[in-house]
Amino acid sequence: MGFDFIFMKYGVLIVFTISLLLIRIYKKHRRREKVIVKASIAWNLHFILAIVSFLIVIDYIVGVATYLNRGNLVLTSKYIVSFYDIWNKEYLKELVDFFRENNMKKYHSSVIALQIAISRIYQLIIWLIISIESTYLALEKNEICEDGVYTLTKQYKWNKIRKIVWGEKKIINDSLEYQELSFRMDSETLILKISKQDKEKVHNFFRKELPKKKYEYSS
Repeated sequence: MGFDFIFMKYGVLIVFTISLLLIRIYKKHRRREKVIVKASIAWNLHFILAIVSFLIVIDYIVGVATYLNRGNLVLTSKYIVSFYDIWNKEYLKELVDFFRENNMKKYHSSVIALQIAISRIYQLIIWLIISIESTYLALEKNEICEDGVYTLTKQYKWNKIRKIVWGEKKIINDSLEYQELSFRMDSETLILKISKQDKEKVHNFFRKELPKKKYEYSS
């Protein structure tokens, strides 16, 4: 029962996280024919989350390896006879009580270390998925499409955008130059970074498809 409960608890979270990522990928695939250009957002929180989650994953891997090493005594003993025993929470609790009652201190410490390792493995899986998802979202571009702007978390239809204004040009080096493009709504402003190579394509689309009062062009 312990094994089933733990598997279900973490399994639901894992399936939910993977499902969200697959849904994003599917929606992106469906609108691929509508994409005018892809653009980076001016401030991407997913980069920070990706780095933090990656560091947490490394920490969990080290922790799991450490506790598994400490739990090796009981892992290689006659008390663990199957793979299922390792993941059976109730059985491990029974071993803890058995070793304590029989004053088997080394085995007692070993099985406790194994319990911690198993718990950390589940948490490691969760953080690994979060790290993969965050890295995907950090590297993924936002999209200016025929029917609106799609960011990683939101969709802005053209009728919800009051004004589109070009902002400051920024030159990183000889081969990398971009210009900020602001999409102003009633309650928020979205700023995307448009590369020098894509600016003309964006400008031509806006000039053709959007009313002049909505699109403000600057060279």
